[in-house]
Amino acid sequence: MTLSKADIEITIASEGSLESLNLSEMDLSGMKFNSISFRNTDLRYVNFRNSDLSGCDFFNANLGGANLTDSDISLACFKNADLRWSILKSVNAQNCDFSGAGMLESDLSEGDFEKSNFEETDLRRCILKNANFDQSDFRNSNIAMADFTGSSLVDVNFDNSNQYQTVFD
Repeated sequence: MTLSKADIEITIASEGSLESLNLSEMDLSGMKFNSISFRNTDLRYVNFRNSDLSGCDFFNANLGGANLTDSDISLACFKNADLRWSILKSVNAQNCDFSGAGMLESDLSEGDFEKSNFEETDLRRCILKNANFDQSDFRNSNIAMADFTGSSLVDVNFDNSNQYQTVFD
């Protein structure tokens, strides 16, 4: 079953579920999804640019290559989600849960990730430049070859994280 953008809007308005669907490659930019569940949903290469995804649940969702630039994803749950090669530039991601997520080679530059949880997250070769990670948790995460240049890292927990060739300058 293929859904259109209009079908998605109707589902949201009727408080329906978007769980376990294939929405890959859809243009969902500029939409408001407050607290919608995308659990186990295929969202590969979806364009969420300028969307309100605050409080959404992306547990175990596949967001590989998705574009979330300039979106509000505050309070969202990305636990165990696949975000490899995704673009999260200039996002509001305060208080997000990225624990256990795969974020290999993603771009998180210029975003606000204050008080977010990256525990046991794979952030290898990620671009994390000029972002705010104050009071965030990176315990047991893999940040090998990641670039935090120009980022704010006040009271960040990096205990037991793999920091091989990570740039903090």
